[in-house]
Amino acid sequence: MRSLVGDLVLVRLQEERDPLLHKRLYNALRRAILDGSLAPQSRLPPSRDLAGELGVSRNTILTTYEQLLAEGYVVSRRGSGTFVAQTAPESSLTAKEERENNSLAAPTAHLSRRGQHLLGQVSASPRQWGAFIPGVPDVNAFPHPLFSKIQARISRRPKPERLSYSCNGGTPELQQALVDYLRVSRGVPLSVRSNSYHRGDPPGDRSGHPHAV
Repeated sequence: MRSLVGDLVLVRLQEERDPLLHKRLYNALRRAILDGSLAPQSRLPPSRDLAGELGVSRNTILTTYEQLLAEGYVVSRRGSGTFVAQTAPESSLTAKEERENNSLAAPTAHLSRRGQHLLGQVSASPRQWGAFIPGVPDVNAFPHPLFSKIQARISRRPKPERLSYSCNGGTPELQQALVDYLRVSRGVPLSVRSNSYHRGDPPGDRSGHPHAV
């Protein structure tokens, strides 16, 4: 699996025209640093890893990193790796590069009048977690150690069906767990039959009115 930097470099390499690979790689990384695609202090992949992702020799990556380091675009930290410099050299993309960027940029898309209206009707809160938000549990109370232990146990011998599309309505184990929970916590007599839920008459209620779930 390629890193995000590897994916970015592959795209930028296609935009470069220089016949020499290490120069195309240098220009791709330099432009990514200058236009902010690679943020200050972001870590570049180790030379061996990036070489494997791009299918080039490690020496090509080392040459590129050394040139970026010499010109102040990146810094090297012993034992930690190579990072984008906090402040890039005072330079900007040349007019030629800007024209190339503009020619490669996708045209600006505009929403239709209906799309703008629908966007204005969005009522979801930008804050999706925290106190006093309806429907959101206290995730701080989530039993992470227990969950990790169970997940590790199940992952050691996964069933083939868990690596494909799930059953209709969820896996049988999940369905049964929901039935057991609702029966105990809400008093709702449910059963699982053929991947669907069936409700029986609750004790003391023969009118057919379901209990709140």
